[in-house]
Amino acid sequence: MNIIIAINEKYIPPAKTMLFSLFRNNREKSTVYLLHKDLTAKSVEELRLFLERCGDVSLVEKRMDSRLFADAPRMKWWSEEMYYRLLAFALIPEERALWLDADIIVNGDIREFYYQELKGYYCSACAGSDQSWAQLIGLEAGRLYFNSGVILYNLDEIRKNHTIEDVLRCLNEHSDNLKAPDQDILNLLYQGKVVYSDPAMFNHEVFGDFIYSKNERSFIMHQAKIIHFNGPVKPWDPKGANSAGELWWKYELLQGNKLEYYKYKIFHFPTKCRYGLREIYFIILAQLKKLHKR
Repeated sequence: MNIIIAINEKYIPPAKTMLFSLFRNNREKSTVYLLHKDLTAKSVEELRLFLERCGDVSLVEKRMDSRLFADAPRMKWWSEEMYYRLLAFALIPEERALWLDADIIVNGDIREFYYQELKGYYCSACAGSDQSWAQLIGLEAGRLYFNSGVILYNLDEIRKNHTIEDVLRCLNEHSDNLKAPDQDILNLLYQGKVVYSDPAMFNHEVFGDFIYSKNERSFIMHQAKIIHFNGPVKPWDPKGANSAGELWWKYELLQGNKLEYYKYKIFHFPTKCRYGLREIYFIILAQLKKLHKR
């Protein structure tokens, strides 16, 4: 497998957990392409050694030139690294490669997804949970808007039809109308050339501060292959509540990170109490409404 990640120093720990989960469940010779602009040599070497311990996995480092996206739209929660996926076709000398965001757990065998047929298509991705964005950015009628956290690229096909200049031009032309810049640009450039995979299985979006039913939680924990914690609250953040967060900590504990787990539990306790009381409030409110209807 060829895997692409783009991170800064802050996201090294979650990236390690994501990669650990991937290679624990998919044991085959793989290459991880690391795109970054300012990781230290020490951090890169530590990641290289970490991957070697995960199996037959090698690391290829690609240091990016920040000038490429110097004028790209920025907000507090938009890091420069998110833009690097736009240039995967020009950076990765492979036929195909899988882009994975760092806030992901791979909880099963994904070879069926990775080796699917892509002839004539640019990528395989999963439709996003909010399809209103398709109209907001001006996609052609009937086109599905996909989430860019999980993208299986057909790099050879993209190289035939696109250049770095195409990408930068599209970014510049639409800069005033972008909601999720990198994702919007990929949707605009790749429309009509996407194989849509099952989002419940291969990019299951799990939002923080959300209560799932028993069946929904069971599916996330035991059946979904790629779980994407793309909400505002990350599972490692003790100040938030993520009802599927224990899946993240499963892979932290499998790495032996018990101290981090106990710290999380301690600092998360007040938040857990607050959300528990809120859940009780809504249960009581629902019961009162039922009594009122009688």
